[in-house]
Parts: sequence; structure tokens; C-alpha cells
Amino acid sequence: KHDEVAQAFSHFSYIHAGRKALVCDLQGVYNRSARMLHFTDPVIHFHDVAKEYKNNVYGRTDRGEKGIRDFLHTHECNGLCDLVCKGFFEIKESKDPGGDRMCVE
Repeated sequence: KHDEVAQAFSHFSYIHAGRKALVCDLQGVYNRSARMLHFTDPVIHFHDVAKEYKNNVYGRTDRGEKGIRDFLHTHECNGLCDLVCKGFFEIKESKDPGGDRMCVE
């Protein structure tokens, strides 16, 4: 269940960042008494075709466009994606040429 939260947050981060950045690879600890999930150790992938920038804008784990694309090709939307992305776009499912499922607008 916590993995669904992390996946939905990553999906939301991509949409909210205007499809230029994605927060992923989250580690987390669930605090039962506070009923809160604390995420740590994020990886941020950044890519903006309109701007020139150096590689690894957000550190050595920033894989830019490839990191974003890899996440989207392996991500399967869950019910939380619908909730956190509501209002940004309509969620549809598609297949890329390789047959992997991916989220698209």
C-alpha cells in the first residue's frame, strides 16, 4: 500500500512540475501514531527542452529525460494517481511500441 503512495506522489510530481521534473525512488517510514508516511532519499530527474543546462542538475542520480522516460514506461497508474492528479489531466492507459504500459495524457 505504501508503494502505491510513493508511485502516485512521483506521478503527481511530474504533472505538477509541468512535465519537466519527476521525484522518484522514495524511501519511507510509516509513523503509525501520527498516521503519516515520511519520505526520504528522493531522486529528482530534470529535463527542460526549452533551456540549456548542465547534466545532473539535481545531483549525480539525476538522469534527466532518460530517468523520466524510464519511470513513465514502468509506472502503472493506481487509484491514488486518479486522486492526486485530478484536475491536471485525464488519465488514460496506452502501450508504447515495446509493449510496456505507461501513463499518458
